[in-house]
Amino acid sequence: MAKKGDLLAFYQRKHLVLGLLQGGKGDLYVLFTEEWKETELEPHKVLMATGKGIDPSLSVPEKKEQMKRLRALFEEEARRVDLSGLWEYLQGEGERFDFDLLAETYLGRNASPEEKFYLFWALENHNPYFKKSAQGYVPRKQEEVEGILRAEIKGKEKEAERERAINELSRAWQETGPVRIDREGIRGPLTVLRNFALYGEELGRAREAQGLMERIGLREELELIALLIKVGEWEGEEEFLLERFQLPQAPPSAELLAESSFLPEREPPLRMVIVSAPEKFADEPLKGAERWDLTSWETFTIDDEMTEVFDDALSLERQDGRFLLGVHIADAAAFVPPGSPLDREALKRGETIYLPGRRVDMLPRSLIAEHLSLSHGQERLALSLLATFDHSFNLLEYRLVESVIRVKRRLTYPQAGALTGSEPLLCLLQELSQALREKRTAAGALMFNLPELKIFCGPGGELQVKKVLSNTPGHLIVSETMILMNHLAAAFCREKNIPVLYRVQGSPNREIPKLNGDDPLFPLRAIRFLSASRISLDPEPHYSLGVPAYIQVTSPIRRYVDLLALRQLQGTLRQGKAPYTREELEELYPSLEAGQREVKKAERALENYWLLKYLKLNLEGRKVPALVSQLGNRWRPPPLKLEEGAEVEVKLEGIDLLQGKITAVLLS
Repeated sequence: MAKKGDLLAFYQRKHLVLGLLQGGKGDLYVLFTEEWKETELEPHKVLMATGKGIDPSLSVPEKKEQMKRLRALFEEEARRVDLSGLWEYLQGEGERFDFDLLAETYLGRNASPEEKFYLFWALENHNPYFKKSAQGYVPRKQEEVEGILRAEIKGKEKEAERERAINELSRAWQETGPVRIDREGIRGPLTVLRNFALYGEELGRAREAQGLMERIGLREELELIALLIKVGEWEGEEEFLLERFQLPQAPPSAELLAESSFLPEREPPLRMVIVSAPEKFADEPLKGAERWDLTSWETFTIDDEMTEVFDDALSLERQDGRFLLGVHIADAAAFVPPGSPLDREALKRGETIYLPGRRVDMLPRSLIAEHLSLSHGQERLALSLLATFDHSFNLLEYRLVESVIRVKRRLTYPQAGALTGSEPLLCLLQELSQALREKRTAAGALMFNLPELKIFCGPGGELQVKKVLSNTPGHLIVSETMILMNHLAAAFCREKNIPVLYRVQGSPNREIPKLNGDDPLFPLRAIRFLSASRISLDPEPHYSLGVPAYIQVTSPIRRYVDLLALRQLQGTLRQGKAPYTREELEELYPSLEAGQREVKKAERALENYWLLKYLKLNLEGRKVPALVSQLGNRWRPPPLKLEEGAEVEVKLEGIDLLQGKITAVLLS
């Protein structure tokens, strides 16, 4: 019969625990567990008395310490029990043994209660040799024991690896400056943490990762990412974000060029015709690799100061009251054969990705630098739109030709804007572009004049944000000439029945109210009414651009959809037949549409991350002016009385980069 102060063993939530008997309550035992919580237990649920007791007169802390010491003793003595020898002795001697028989066999008839309990504790806690059943213990088969022992060894190795990881990563987190750790020696825990940083709560082992973070001393996921970068799991945040959004981390290798079994001639045979007036165009199509030689034209590029790859260039000539506009697009189709390894890789990537201080190209950089980019002073193959306008800027005729060009000048947007006031041709080009915009506006186009935010790394690697105005003369010229190229290329495809992937946008589902185009919230207000643009095989209008048909062809170096369109145009010009049928494009476009959508989603998330990081580094905790863009119902009641477009002051309390959220407190 158990008495007060006895230490008893019983199961609680499937775990063998110890309880110190305090007394009785009716037919129940009252015990204190090792966690020093009172529990009531039916006597028959006590598995075994430990043979040990604790003086009831001791204080509570002393009792707790005694229980802790006794558990350690039980663990130590249980590990000394030779269950392996007992198992080997009993193999083949019967199927099932009760505890008393096992104890007598192993300990003899005169064993003490303590010795019996050590055996019991070993059988319950450290037992790869016997299966427990309601009737007793059954010796396991040898192969089963060997499997359990291997698993135990592996478990101990994993636990040791976990402790090494915690120690190594704790040290790395606390040290300043570069650190070196044995990453491969702690690969298991490191992978758990890495996956948690990438996938968060979606990871099946999120709780394990959070436990590791707590032991290491990490308070939030951003600290985890910083630590993993510090120890070399990623070179920087760019690599982490690219992997998080499952985007390629490097451009295609130059070896793909050789694998494509297609190395184009550096100087293909040209038809050496200097074209200076539209009436001198020959009517017959060019043959083979012949191209129009436009290298004498005053061709120039207009791009951002940090641009490294040039897809497009422009030229303009004044001729007897007419104006000949040239829009020249890098001929990537001449260097990327359909179906080649290079082409398959470009299709998989979909487009070039831009990050602060980093660019992940769709095509190999060597190909871009040596053959494709319309770089200053270099002869390049191109597809050229030659469009003739009268003195009122009405389009008279246009032609698409395969050409060779040489860019004579590289202009930045500010330089182009400054020169429109002094150079007659650039001034004329600005007037032409303005006329093109006015015609689109009259056709229903919507003009969005919000400044663009450029996020980039400064000379010292510091994150910078620059506001770039999009309504400058240079931006006007580039945007309108590129829209013209894409619109007329679409018109050409429609007229010639060339299968191509059009970019279309239907009319709004409801009438758009009259909005102020200079309102900074104009795009947000207008977008509520607009339909999403999409890819289509049929030439339908693009509502917000104000054109009856539109394709994307002006960026074939960095967008696969543009490369496809370029191939269709080039094949028709050269051979009178496009390389892809409508059915083939129909098979391609669902994955292209989905791929574009995923890349755009990832790019928006990346831009949001870097912008929030800039705000976190520079403005978190500070008061800033803000604009109310949209109101939920909880902001409408008095006394706030906020309205959309209202200017307010807020304090940026917290910025969560991974969740993409800002917590702001309204001050006024």
